[in-house]
Parts: sequence; structure tokens; C-alpha cells
Amino acid sequence: MAVFLVNVGVNSSHSVNSPIYKDGTFKFVTIPEEKNGNLPMLKYSGVPYFKEIIPEKWKEKFVHLDPDFISEVITYGDNCSRVLRAINLQKAKKEDLLLFVARLEKENKEPGFYIVGQLEIQEILKNVTKDPGVGWWDNNAHIRRGRAVGEWNEFWVFKGGRNSGLYKRAIKFDKKVAMKIFGKTWTWKKRVTDLQTIGSYTRTIKMTTNDTELKLRQLIKNSLEIGSIREMEF
Repeated sequence: MAVFLVNVGVNSSHSVNSPIYKDGTFKFVTIPEEKNGNLPMLKYSGVPYFKEIIPEKWKEKFVHLDPDFISEVITYGDNCSRVLRAINLQKAKKEDLLLFVARLEKENKEPGFYIVGQLEIQEILKNVTKDPGVGWWDNNAHIRRGRAVGEWNEFWVFKGGRNSGLYKRAIKFDKKVAMKIFGKTWTWKKRVTDLQTIGSYTRTIKMTTNDTELKLRQLIKNSLEIGSIREMEF
């Protein structure tokens, strides 16, 4: 089995952030769609989870709700066939684990990277070039966009099993943690901030196996409280 590290959510290029609070709880904000769309695509205003954290100017933007931790079936979609950033996901198999890393901001505006949730792969819909019909994938953002604007660009959709969900509290992923997991395979340059280094190394989806995979799984196991998965109220 393998663990994939996937960088998701809004980042420094967006005017909205994902807030993290003093007790470690947080709100995870997915990115906006790049283009305008139509139904069945969703707007931020149509997702109650975003109600208190999205500014007025973003409410009528279409949201790329991916990963989707809100729907009954948890999913994640990506362009594994066409986009170099996501190509490693072509190697993903059933029971592999996707760990989602996101940039969160404290109340004092200090940003950091955190692991915010996971998807244990149960099924995979591969190379989607046309509407696949009704199925577990219906609520995924790529499917919604395809049905709205006809964009069927060979994307893949991953279905999460029972060990999938958004964490109640985020798991810090800083230089100290990254060095324990990846050792000397990551270079930390003096003129580059730790945040920039982590962002650079996680920009491309990382596939980990063997010892590195075990270290990531142990990090999650040690960090999670009992019942911390899927305790968000949507």
C-alpha cells in the first residue's frame, strides 16, 4: 500500500484563507472554479459550511468543492492523465491513503501547513471522457463541472471508504515533522522560508511507500484523537 500527500485548498494567491483556531479546530476552504459555470455546479453561497467564513465578494463564485468532505460519499478528483502535478495518482490503488495538506492561517495571520483530512480509496473512476451516468461520483466537483460545461478531460475520481473524512483538529506539518518523515531528501535553503519549501515539495502529489509511508501513517495514528474523523457538522 501507499500514502499520497496531496496539497489542496486556498493558498497565498487567494484573498480568502482557511482559518485555524487556538484549540486546533479549523475551517477548510476549497478553491474557486477558474471559469463561470452553471448547475449542477455549486456556489459558495449554496454550501452552508462556508457561510460564516466566506466574504461577500466570494459568495457568488462557483466553488471547486474538491476534496468533497461534505457529501455522504467522500470523493477527490484530479487530472491524473494530463497534469504533471497529479500524475503519481495513476499508481493509486484500493486501500491506498490520500492525505490532504492545506495552508491554514492562525488568528494572528500566521500561516502554516497542516494535514486536514484523509481519503482511504475504496473505488476509482478512471479517465473520464464522457458523462459516466448516475453513480457514487455524482457530487464530485469534476463531474458537476463536466455536466455543466461539457468538460470531460480524462480526470479521475477517487471514492473514500469508511476511514475517510475531515479531521476535527488539524495536524501540524512543519519543517520538524517533514524532516522526520522525509529526512535528507528535502533541502532547506537559508534564503527560502520553511513555508515556501514545504509548498514547493508538496506542489506535486507525492507518493510514499515503505519506511516513509509507515512514518506518515504513524504520524496520523499518533495525532488523531478517538473519533476525530468526520466529526464536523455540516
